[in-house]
Amino acid sequence: MPIESTIVGDSQFSDLEYSVRAETSLKGDIYVPDGEGPFPAVLLIHGGSWAGGSRSHMSGIAKRLARRGFVAFNISYSFAPENLYPAQLEDCQSALSWMRTHRAEYKIRANKIGVWGFSAGGHLAALLGTKSSNNIENNEFQGVQAVVAGSAPHNLTKYPDSKAIIDLLGTTIEQDSDIFKEASPLYQVGEKTPPMFLYHGSWDKIVDLSHSIDMKQALDRAGVANEFYLVKGLGHIPLFILGWGVEAHARNFLATHLQ
Repeated sequence: MPIESTIVGDSQFSDLEYSVRAETSLKGDIYVPDGEGPFPAVLLIHGGSWAGGSRSHMSGIAKRLARRGFVAFNISYSFAPENLYPAQLEDCQSALSWMRTHRAEYKIRANKIGVWGFSAGGHLAALLGTKSSNNIENNEFQGVQAVVAGSAPHNLTKYPDSKAIIDLLGTTIEQDSDIFKEASPLYQVGEKTPPMFLYHGSWDKIVDLSHSIDMKQALDRAGVANEFYLVKGLGHIPLFILGWGVEAHARNFLATHLQ
């Protein structure tokens, strides 16, 4: 039975420190379903061009996940340009490690953790999934078992003049084309990449639809289980605000791959 059909209560624990960077405390909020557990879990990563935004933007998704049987850990992370890539990815890796370290306290099934992000958060979610799968044999870091990425820029080389991307990477594509690829989930896809659910609005003018189409094709070529959900008639921000329907499909995808 999919988790989508199970509606339960949940408990929230706020402002939990999961890491420290440059003397700055990095925190998150965790939502735990009622019951004995352990439960599959999802790490949530907000958007904001890697330079802003708030984890509060993902709190609604976090609460709905918890009410359907997932532990949800909703984090803040280091912003560019003060913190250059890979600081943001490293923060997500630290959050994932924190979840496993505190698995007993928060009823987490340590071998069944997914990640969900939107926009820049979707980029980081997909990057966490692809990068961790490439290093899955490293005992110091365990990867995620499923990824949900909404309206994510999977190929940073498509936007060589983007101020947000230049601020994130600290360089231009002319100066260092390799880092544009190294920081792009599209170029990291391999046969060990975890199952991935992609969604995008057909009218997205901020992150072109081709990012998700190209990513799906790369996943298909690698033989990776995936789904692509196209939401017709919605742009970038409207999809995030009005995407309740696609949320249900994403939750069922996570339920399938995290059970």
